[in-house]
Order: sequence, then C-alpha cells, then structure tokens
Amino acid sequence: WNDDGTLKHETKFYKRMIEDLEEDPRTFKNVFKKSDYEIDRMTIPEARSRIVLLKELGIPFDEELLNYYKKFSFPFTLLIVCLIAIGVSTLSQKNILILALFFSIGLAIIYYVLQMLISALASGGRINPFIGAWLSIFIFMPIGIYLVRIAKTWYLENWLFKILKKDSQSNARCGQLYLNHGIVNTPVFMPVGTNG
Repeated sequence: WNDDGTLKHETKFYKRMIEDLEEDPRTFKNVFKKSDYEIDRMTIPEARSRIVLLKELGIPFDEELLNYYKKFSFPFTLLIVCLIAIGVSTLSQKNILILALFFSIGLAIIYYVLQMLISALASGGRINPFIGAWLSIFIFMPIGIYLVRIAKTWYLENWLFKILKKDSQSNARCGQLYLNHGIVNTPVFMPVGTNG
C-alpha cells in the first residue's frame, strides 16, 4: 500500500508455499476452515458473493456454482419422488405394495445415480454447472408426470369402472361400475338421490 492508502501492488494466488513461516501451520488451519466456505452452509446472498469473489480471483469455481444451483433444484427432488411413488402405486392389482415399493426404490436409485454422475461432470467442468444441477430434474419430472397420468387412467378404468365389452362399430360399451355400496352393471338407468 502507498502512504496515501492506494494499492501499490497486488498478487493473486490460489496456493502458495511459504518457506520461512514462523507460525505453526495448524494455527492457520483453524482460522481458514473449509466448512466456513462451503456453499451448502451459506445463505444465497453469501454464496453468490463467494462465487463472485472466486471468479474475480481467477480460482476455479465450477463446484461452488453447481452447489449454488443445487440450492434451487434440490427441493424438486421430493416432488419427483412423490410423483414416481404415486405413478407406480397402481401398476398391478396383485401384490401392489411390493411392486410399488420395488419400482419406487428402483427409480429412486436410478435418479440418484444419474444425479451423481451429472454432478461429477459439472464439478469437473465438463458440463455447465446449471445443467448439472437441473438435468436430472428435467429428465425425471416428465417421467413422474407421465406415471401419474397413467396411474389416474388405470385407476379409473380398472378400479372405478371396468369395461367388459366394446362394440367395434360404435363407441358403445358395457361394463361394471364399482361403488361403495356394490357393483353396478352398465348400461343402466340409475336414479340418483341426494341429501337435499
């Protein structure tokens, strides 16, 4: 620094070996703990300013940027797991709980492995950190929505109403309607009463 307070010389470095250090390095280890600078433990404004600082110093910041984007993408993981669980819960009437459990666990494992692979690629700088944080969400969200739509259709067709025969010449069909008070064969003229 100059006498007037202006910066005379600045040296930027990421790692530097200091030969004649009087203090014990363990002293510095306690002062500069890595956990103090982990993006996961920071608030969003702190994480953003940390990434800007790393960028200005020329230090690689792909992993920090990935963890910053994960702060926004991670909450969608719960939604995806719920959609998958709802979707696979109606795949079969026989042994429905066992099949739903195995399919849900299998898809969750596939989701987790894919997320780990993409995160590793993003941390290494091979893909954009934004894509690394959101790609598994973008892949599995449509799968979860599709499974829920199939489950709804399957539930309506196989549990509430079962088609027994269809006419090939028209849209006519006969089936069974499953209600709380019993099974109703259709077509039928059904008087309906309400508590009016």
